[in-house]
Amino acid sequence: MLLMNNILVFTPAYKEQTSQNMADFIKFCKDDLTLFNPNFNWDDNHWPDAFIFFGNWEATAFKKGSTKALQQPLLDFAKSYLRYSLSFKQEQRARYEGTIFKCLEKALLEFGFSSDISYLTPAILDRAAEFARTRYTPSSCYHIGRNLQKLVEFLNEKNLIQNHIEWRNPNSRPSDTCKTGLKAEKIRQKKLPTDIALNALAEVFSSNPSSASDIFTTSTCALLLCVPSRVSEVLSLHVNCEVHELKRDGSKAYGIRFLPGKGAPPQIKWVPTAMVSLAQEAIRRIRSITNEARRISKWYEQNPDKFYRHIDCPAVNDEDSLTSKQRIQALGFSDKEIMQMQYANLSIIQKHVKSKQPEGFPFFDKSRNIKFSEALFCFQRGQLAPSSQRNISKVHVYRPDNNTLIGRISENGSTSGNFFDSHGYKNKDGTSVSLRSHALRHLLNTLAQKGGMSQLEIAKWSGRVEVKQNRVYDHMTEFEIVDMMRCRDSELSLDGPLEELRKKISEKLPIDRQSFNILAIPTAHITEIGYCVHDYTMSPCQKHLDCLNCTEQVCVKGDKRLENIQVIYEQSKALIAKMDIDIVEGRAGVDRWYEHTKMTLDRAETLLSILNNASIPNGSLIKLHNSQEYSPIKRALDTRVTRSHNNKDTLLEKARFLMEDL
Repeated sequence: MLLMNNILVFTPAYKEQTSQNMADFIKFCKDDLTLFNPNFNWDDNHWPDAFIFFGNWEATAFKKGSTKALQQPLLDFAKSYLRYSLSFKQEQRARYEGTIFKCLEKALLEFGFSSDISYLTPAILDRAAEFARTRYTPSSCYHIGRNLQKLVEFLNEKNLIQNHIEWRNPNSRPSDTCKTGLKAEKIRQKKLPTDIALNALAEVFSSNPSSASDIFTTSTCALLLCVPSRVSEVLSLHVNCEVHELKRDGSKAYGIRFLPGKGAPPQIKWVPTAMVSLAQEAIRRIRSITNEARRISKWYEQNPDKFYRHIDCPAVNDEDSLTSKQRIQALGFSDKEIMQMQYANLSIIQKHVKSKQPEGFPFFDKSRNIKFSEALFCFQRGQLAPSSQRNISKVHVYRPDNNTLIGRISENGSTSGNFFDSHGYKNKDGTSVSLRSHALRHLLNTLAQKGGMSQLEIAKWSGRVEVKQNRVYDHMTEFEIVDMMRCRDSELSLDGPLEELRKKISEKLPIDRQSFNILAIPTAHITEIGYCVHDYTMSPCQKHLDCLNCTEQVCVKGDKRLENIQVIYEQSKALIAKMDIDIVEGRAGVDRWYEHTKMTLDRAETLLSILNNASIPNGSLIKLHNSQEYSPIKRALDTRVTRSHNNKDTLLEKARFLMEDL
């Protein structure tokens, strides 16, 4: 064992001692590592600090007393691997560690082995990756496969398995949503909310619902529509999260204060003026239905051994025997365990209440240092249940999580029922309306792109570390970019050819910074045959100015610049004729250039036929699809991957896998 930057590093013995190495590794992680709070219990299968339940394939969520945990000895290794891995990360939250062990155990058992990592083979890993594809999204499958690959490399490096395993992630990265084409457009649309879902939320919210469940659903979604946030971030808001400030011009600014985990400084996300009243009303409604839960929490924080005497509590002494009716009055509902007691008083009931408090109480979110008495989304237990099952506790509190909201708005719903179905909303084909919670974050980012907000501002507003992550949430089409250019400046109309636009811009130069900001067009660049919609803040040109063969090239019918296409056509036709002769003469390498030139010729011919079509009006936007688009960056990445297959033990390769998830 070595000490590196105050972190203990496990050092295995010789390879022949793999079983002993495994035993030493588990003991080391269990006894020597100190990650997680002082009350941490290794034997618990639910680790709230890491947001993980070590469940098997059948476990879809954590439930107290659940028997659907991983079997031994895989369970202890999974715990060790997680604790060891997180010790080197800046965050304590598990990501795909729980999922990979679910898939691994199912594959091991299918092959007839016990739940033991030492039996691991490439075939079992392939089967685990296949199981992932049957349940999870393509993006999750890719990350699951990547984490399985990292696990294999860890096992090899630490000599924890007898046979060295060579295995690569078979789950490919899903198609980039920034690509063009019909398939990419469908992917973009799936990530955005439907109009019927948004209208349903708006209509129910505007009707001022009285049900706590409806208030929770509509108000939470309203906040997600006001600022680009994750569900977990909204549900972890402080009760006093609202920020009011005066701008330099004297106008008022309204924002919501978010508390990142691990003691990081608060982040204020400013709400657009048009959404301020919506955000304020949503917070007011949540605050009004959770006041009592915060009072309960405050009482038990200060008086952990005294029963909370709410307004309906029977007026008796703590030691007086309670009737069945009084027990129900004290709790607010009929608790089977309490009702079966021969003798019960408030002191006895209080011991029962204390044992049933949420895990980690009084802390609502330990990483954010928020107590239940300070949390905006602190509810009474049973408060969000359907009306038919509603037994609201007078003394127990409850913390909703991501699944509490997702279960209400997702396609399959939950025990609480689908929100849209309960209010009579259906798709045109009669199917149930569904909404992905993350779709609202995608929508806000796309609207910010359309509004001309800078990439840096969008990244800060969304709470991202890197600007390049914006592209995943940008679902603007190239035609929407053009529309944005049309409305930037009334004097810069795109109804005519782009040559006129160029002349009008040139007449305005030089200009001051304010004028430049008005004219700024984030992702549009003039080319010799039209303009390019590639965002150079994300990556350089991948076509080396081969604009005609690029799917990010957009032409406008009527533009004088399009005369250049005829020149390209004639040149390509002449080159093809010359190459025909060279091919007949057997000149080396000509066939490769022939294919590229032939594609250029065909695209120029197709484009000219469209531009010369009198039925197509001037000003029409034209973009050709290219199923064989060449990308130097893609080729470079493919080459790198191939090279890494032959040099797995290089320092660069090890560093890459070490830093990927940091």
